[in-house]
Order: sequence, then structure tokens, then C-alpha cells
Amino acid sequence: MVQFGPIERTTLHEQIVEKIKTMIDDGTLKPGDSLPSERQLAKDMQVSRIPVREALKMLEFMGVIEIRHGRAAVVRGLGKAAMLESIDLVLESGPNELYEMNEARKLLEVGAIRLACEKRTNTDIARMGEILEQMKAELNDTVSIVDTSMEFHMAIMRATKNKILCSFMMLFRDLLYESRSISLSRPERPGQALDEHKAILQAVIDRDADRAASLIETHIERHFVKPGRRGKNDTKRTSARDA
Repeated sequence: MVQFGPIERTTLHEQIVEKIKTMIDDGTLKPGDSLPSERQLAKDMQVSRIPVREALKMLEFMGVIEIRHGRAAVVRGLGKAAMLESIDLVLESGPNELYEMNEARKLLEVGAIRLACEKRTNTDIARMGEILEQMKAELNDTVSIVDTSMEFHMAIMRATKNKILCSFMMLFRDLLYESRSISLSRPERPGQALDEHKAILQAVIDRDADRAASLIETHIERHFVKPGRRGKNDTKRTSARDA
């Protein structure tokens, strides 16, 4: 019988998601159980609170846990997560799905940032600024900067005050990790992405919806994989605009 060896996730929040899902699957955690606090989880797993926070958000979107303000996260089960995993399998079924996912994400974010310009608060702006400071500190850490870049886009989505948009963005964020990590692996790209994020934030601060939409559209297109191409080697042969 063929023996399959272990694989290693490339991001901390994905590792945490898989760990908690495994603990539910093997019965260590059961529906109705409460999870430890974010701080305690970070301590137990020996990571910062940022990937723990992102993992909990993803698990909440998957329907694996329920988070209520001021209370511990409660385990619900793996039913909805199985549905999302089936979507992931669809992305592997042909050469154009990754490109089409990026197209769909662009339509979502270009529309959402217009709403963010209208509804953003000073708290939203402060949070985006904090994320960019963290991104600046991680310019030489490709794995961490991908997560932080994603968090910036999630902060924009949260500024829309629309929970449905946030849920869709969480789905895109996880499924499009491949194209984002390939793009940010180019030596010059993290610095460019940071500058683009700063310009996008300034447009949101200024409530300039047209400029913000144009900037984020160009920014997202830099992560595109051309139709018919998949994987790191294919992506490297695309233009800077499509990578």
C-alpha cells in the first residue's frame, strides 16, 4: 500500500485551523465545548495572537465555531467546513479557476472599498494603519507578510459594516492564498505592495471612492494568474501586472 508522508502548512493560521478541525474530528473537542481564550490559545500553541485571531475568524466563517461578543468561542461541528473544502476541490478541476476566482475577488473588493470610504470610522483607519506598520516590519518575512497583507484587505472589508461582504472576503482570502504567496515571493513585491496599501489607505481616509477603487483594482490585478496557467512556474512567466 502506498504510504503518504506528512505535509506542512505554510501559514500559521492554516495550521491552527487544521489543528482545531482535527481535534473536533477525533473527538477531543465536541459540539458545545468552549475554546480557551485567544490569549490562552496563543500561549498554548506558542504563536502570536494574530494567527490565532485569523484562524478563529476562518473557523467562525466555516461554521466550525460560534463566537459571541464577551463570551468564549463554542464548537459547533464540521458540516459547513466540508462544504467549503468541496469548493477548494473545484478550484483544482481545471486551468482557469484560479484566474476566475481573482476576477470575482476584484469585483467584490472594488465595490466594497467604495462602501468602506463611506462607512469607515476612525477605529477602522487606526486598525489599517497598525496593520501596515506590522507589514513594514515583516518585509523580509514572506510567510508572515502574506497573512498581514490579507488582514489589511479584511480590515477594509470590515470597514464596510457588511457582514455578508466580510464572509465572502474570508472565503476568497483562503482560496487565493496560492496566488498571493507567489506574487509576494518576488523580492521587489512586498515593498511595492506596502506602498500600494498606503495609497489605498490614504484614499479611504480622504473618502475618495473613485481613487480607492482604481488603486485596489490595480493592486489586485498584480496577483492574477493568466487563464490556463496554474502553479509557481507558470505564474513566474506572467507579466508583473498578471503575477
